[in-house]
Amino acid sequence: MIPLLFSTLCMLAVTLAGALVVMVRRQQALRDELARTAPHERHCCGETASIGRTTGTQDGAANGNTSIAAASIPNAGERALDALLERLPDIALVVDPDLRIHHASASLTRVLDRSAEQVVGTSLASLVRPCDLPLIRAFLAEARDDDEPTPAVEWPLRALDGGYIAFEHVVASGFSDTNPSHLAIFSRNISRRAGLVAQLEQAAFHDPLTSLANRALFHDRVQHALQRSSRVSTRVTVLVLDLDHFKNVNDSLGHDAGDQMLLGVAERLRECTRRSDTVCRLGGDEFSILLENVTDDATIATVAERILDSIALPFIISGHELFIGASSGVARAEAGETPDDVLRNADVAMYHAKNRGRGGCQ
Repeated sequence: MIPLLFSTLCMLAVTLAGALVVMVRRQQALRDELARTAPHERHCCGETASIGRTTGTQDGAANGNTSIAAASIPNAGERALDALLERLPDIALVVDPDLRIHHASASLTRVLDRSAEQVVGTSLASLVRPCDLPLIRAFLAEARDDDEPTPAVEWPLRALDGGYIAFEHVVASGFSDTNPSHLAIFSRNISRRAGLVAQLEQAAFHDPLTSLANRALFHDRVQHALQRSSRVSTRVTVLVLDLDHFKNVNDSLGHDAGDQMLLGVAERLRECTRRSDTVCRLGGDEFSILLENVTDDATIATVAERILDSIALPFIISGHELFIGASSGVARAEAGETPDDVLRNADVAMYHAKNRGRGGCQ
C-alpha cells in the first residue's frame, strides 16, 4: 500500500510540474516574442491607424486595430498566468547556478511564513538543512542538463520560526531563453503525507499496545546486527523473556488489567536497557531484547538479572498490588546463524529456565 501511495503522489507531482513548466515556457516565449516585435508592431500600427496598411482604406484601419488587439492579448494572458501561478498551493522558486533565488511565488507566505520579498536575492541554502546542501547542489546540477522535469525528491524547507517542514520537489530547466541556466523548483508541502507514512510505519513495525518493536522489526534489527558483527567482529546477544503465570492476571482481573501489566513490563524493560538496544514484544506475554556490542558474559548476566529483579517488583493495577515473575533465556549468535536461529536458541533456553522452577535465566 505504501509504495503504491508514494508512486501515485509522485506521478501527480511530476505531472503538475510538467504542466507548470510548459506554461512558464510559453509565457517566457510570449515575452521574448513581444520584446522582439513590439516596437515594430507599434510603429506599423501607428501608420495603419492613420493611413492604412497599403491604401489608406477603412480595411487598412481595421487591420491596424487587429494588430493592436493581438499585441494586447498576450499581456492579458501573462497576467492571468501570473495570477494562476501565485494562487497555486505549491511553492515556485527560480534559482541560478549559485542557488541565488530570483523569483518566489506568493504561496511562500502561506506555507513558510516568509514573503517572496524576504527570500528573493538570498540563497536557497538559507532554506535547507546544511547536511542536505551538498546533495541538493548535485541534484540541481544534474537537473540543469535535463530537458524534462525531474522525478520528485524530498528535502525539508526551513520556516521562519526555524523549524523544518517536509517538502517534495520537482525541478525543471530550459524555461527561459534569456537565462537558460536558471532552474524552476516546484515544492509541495508533504508534512501530512509524512505524518501518515510515520503512522503506517508505526503500525507495521511496532506493537500496538506497548509501542515496542514487533517481531518483524526485531527480526530486521537482528539481521542487521549479524551483518555488522561479521564485518567488525562484535557480539550479538538475544534475550527472550516470558512472564510467569500471566494468565492468572487475565483470568482474575480481566484483560484490561493484563494490558496494564504488559505496559508496565514494557516500561521497565526500557529502563533496564540502553537506547542502542532493541526491546520487542514478540506476542502475548513474551518479550525479547537485542543486545549489541556486549563483549563479556558477566555483563550479559548482569543485564538479565537486573531485568528479572525489576519485573519482580510489585505492579499497582486497578488499585491492586500484583506480583509476577519472569523466566529468561539468552543466546549468543554464532557465525552463519540467522535471526530465526538466534531467536529459537534463546527461546529454548528460556523454556529450560521455566522447567528449572521459573523466575530464572538460562
